[in-house]
Amino acid sequence: MLTADARMRYVPAEKQAILRFGARVIHLKVSERWPIDVLAEVFVANIHRVERFLSKHPAPLFAVFRVRRDGKAAIKRKF
Repeated sequence: MLTADARMRYVPAEKQAILRFGARVIHLKVSERWPIDVLAEVFVANIHRVERFLSKHPAPLFAVFRVRRDGKAAIKRKF
């Protein structure tokens, strides 16, 4: 599941649902520097990296996908 809701992993009921149902959630981190339309383009251009990340990390998981200052994509597991 893709979301722009950064608080999802901090809300106990939502975190419990992710864990209970074995969901894989990727938060698209939006910032003033990288608006959602640019972030979406970078995400699509890096879909192979996202797929590789998901294949290496079993569910359940919550990860953050962001664009670094240098314009490169980064994805990091939070739980």
